[in-house]
Parts: sequence; C-alpha cells; structure tokens
Amino acid sequence: MELFWVFWFIVAVILVAGTFGVAEAYAIRNKKSTLSRTMWEIGKSWPPFGWVVGMGLGLLIGFLACHFFWPGEGCSIGVLH
Repeated sequence: MELFWVFWFIVAVILVAGTFGVAEAYAIRNKKSTLSRTMWEIGKSWPPFGWVVGMGLGLLIGFLACHFFWPGEGCSIGVLH
C-alpha cells in the first residue's frame, strides 16, 4: 500500500472539514446563510433538488464500490476473490 495516498486522503478530509468549519463560522458571525439554510432554500425553490443530489451521490458511491470491490476488474483491491 502506498502511504502517499493514505496521507493524501487524511489531508483532504482535514482540509474539507476545516474549510467547512471556517465557512460556517463566517456565515454565522456575519448573519449570512449557512450551508444547510442554502440547501433548504434551493429545495424550497426547486423541489427535485434533494432527489437529484441524492441520486448523484448514490451513483458516485455505487460507481466507487464497483470500481474498488468488483473481483478481477481494473483497480480492484481484490477483497472478494
């Protein structure tokens, strides 16, 4: 296993969580819309938004699951062999 990718993933998670925290704190302190409020407003204006986002995330997760765990294909890590 390449440790580069492990460290890259950890750094990516920390950066995403950190920037999310900074953005939420900025929004709360300056009385702006937070991410949850923005998502609610988009869903109120366009009701299929939640379904579209949910389907998109489901397709992404399904693709990654097949990519990593389908035996004998591409970048399979071979856990099902």
